[in-house]
Amino acid sequence: LISVSALGQSVDYLIDTSDFHQLTPRERELLTELTPEVKAATGAKKLAMYEHMYNQMNDNDVWPKYAQNMYDYAVSAEGLPDSARSLYKCIYYNDIAYYNVYKGEVGKGLESYYKSLRIAEDNNFTLRIAQAYNNLGGIYDDLGEKIMMAVSNFVSKIHNLCLH
Repeated sequence: LISVSALGQSVDYLIDTSDFHQLTPRERELLTELTPEVKAATGAKKLAMYEHMYNQMNDNDVWPKYAQNMYDYAVSAEGLPDSARSLYKCIYYNDIAYYNVYKGEVGKGLESYYKSLRIAEDNNFTLRIAQAYNNLGGIYDDLGEKIMMAVSNFVSKIHNLCLH
């Protein structure tokens, strides 16, 4: 028996002779998407459910797919207020930036953090603005150390070449 919950509501599923953690990422994704609450939800509630589901997951093979579902819905849902559409796009770019940095794709991560920041600033989402600057600062702090090491090595090599 496994319980899948979203926004305080849970649905129990019986998985015969299988351990949930032994399911493939796609099987786990499909299982949680089948909840009646997710299927029936619309508008900002559906977006909140997607965000809640992927924030509860620690599986880097699965949660980015929920983030993508949330983004796709935010872009395409009819009747969704612009503020909700913008907020969830902002959240998506921030979270995918983290994922890209985690995978070692720092350039993609920076690009997504800046997209998140731009949306946050355009909509005066002060918490999201602070979050984006914090995340960007962390990346630039890490890069700064690497750049200083590279500059030091470069100067040392030039110095050695000049001496010979």
